[in-house]
Amino acid sequence: MVNKEKVIIFGAGGTGKALYKHICEEGEVEIVAFADSFVKGRLEGLPILSPQEILLQEFDIIYIASVAMQPIVKSLLDLGIKRSKISKFFVETNVLARNNFLKCYAEEIYRKNINGNVAEAGVYRGEFAALMNKFFPDRKLYLFDTFEGFDERDIQYESGYSDNSTKGDYFKETSVELVKSEMINLNNVIIKKGYVPDTLFGVEDKFCFVNLDMDLYKPTLEALRFFYPQMIEGCGILVHDYFDIFSYRNLKQAVIEFVEETGAKTFPIGDEKSILVVK
Repeated sequence: MVNKEKVIIFGAGGTGKALYKHICEEGEVEIVAFADSFVKGRLEGLPILSPQEILLQEFDIIYIASVAMQPIVKSLLDLGIKRSKISKFFVETNVLARNNFLKCYAEEIYRKNINGNVAEAGVYRGEFAALMNKFFPDRKLYLFDTFEGFDERDIQYESGYSDNSTKGDYFKETSVELVKSEMINLNNVIIKKGYVPDTLFGVEDKFCFVNLDMDLYKPTLEALRFFYPQMIEGCGILVHDYFDIFSYRNLKQAVIEFVEETGAKTFPIGDEKSILVVK
């Protein structure tokens, strides 16, 4: 019998879970562990290793499954792991597509002299927010998040939600200070810490771009209903994980219901995860 290649998935969130499902369906390699810099415990019955613990694990290759792929690669190289044993293919085909969409979208906003500020609800550690801050350097950036993980009210509201990242402390591995440290135009950043939709009320502005990455049905639907009337005509709200068939099933339903309510147009952006809701 041919020995299968031993794989570690670096990233214990939704992307890691999706990659795990994909690999299991293919059945060509053996997943021996997950790894994460901030999360401990187990996922899918496998241990979640710290970067240092990877050195004690027998493996052939590490698949990166996190939006923060560059810092992860650097940390692995610093540990002495060979670059040939690190693969970014999964996030490069998804995350980079989303990041490149944002860059090109921003270029068009400036080319057309479109006004409006930007916002993100569901910030986590601020990687995508940092890109928004970079690509819209002169616009106010509103950031809405509990910065403490999922709110228990939303978890209880969900039905048929299967992703393990709703359980435990995965999305608690963040802070306002950490997110601020990622920003290059910090003076433009407005932090709205707390429960969505509570933190939305009182915000009156015009937006040329909004990103929603809250993973759950109720806050996503509430945020769509809040931001859509404040969007500049022709601009869009990006909803992450719409196409994630492994984890965020109810989120897609929120978008479908909103489109039925408003008649808004939707378009995929080519990252196999996100949908753009255009006013």
